[in-house]
Amino acid sequence: MTGTGPDGRARQEELRAAARELVEVAVTIREAAAHATAALTDPAVLAGLPRAPVAGLRAQGALARAVTHGSGLGYAPAGGRLATVAARLGALAGAESLAVRVLATSLRLRIAAVALDHPELTTDPALVRLIEAAAADRDLEAVRALRALLRDRGAVGALSALAPVFGEVLALRALLDENPLNDAAAWLIATGGATPPPTRSPGSATGSSRCWTAARAARAASSPARPRAGGSARTARCSASSATSA
Repeated sequence: MTGTGPDGRARQEELRAAARELVEVAVTIREAAAHATAALTDPAVLAGLPRAPVAGLRAQGALARAVTHGSGLGYAPAGGRLATVAARLGALAGAESLAVRVLATSLRLRIAAVALDHPELTTDPALVRLIEAAAADRDLEAVRALRALLRDRGAVGALSALAPVFGEVLALRALLDENPLNDAAAWLIATGGATPPPTRSPGSATGSSRCWTAARAARAASSPARPRAGGSARTARCSASSATSA
């Protein structure tokens, strides 16, 4: 770790402030998507369509475009069982919401801020390959880069090098991949949630909680003020699991 001068500190704070602001924007967009989906599927609204079919269908069409089209909120159905199923099917097909794109940008800004204190994140070819692949949604390349890092440096060495941005890289990969079961953990890491939320899939809840905890342990281990024994081992298991399951 190398210190940064006054200019570097100011730049770092600007990046972090922008990242925090984008998190708030992403959460707001997600809430808007939930409200739009609720209005689109509201039984009372659907029942009233025969009374004003032209205006009603026009409004429903606008809502549908808002939660499914790139010019609106992206592909962003949210809330309720049908919307959850639709969102997961869309994620499997590679569809992306505006909220996800904004949150991913926030994570990239956080990585850039950390890199000012850890220049090796932008000069070490192995780390650069992994971080850039995760940030650009090149999932296969990210997995290969992680495997290469683990093979060349071992679990402890690889995770020690990656620890300053482990949470951000993990969140980016989970947020941008096609597996919708990773989304809860990604949002928790990216927004700084206190505890992982419940999920309908017991298996995915266990995995998301474990990786979320590992990310927090890695971040704590990278801070000289609060070292924690065992953080590297936990994050190594989480990273190895992610690499082998992809």
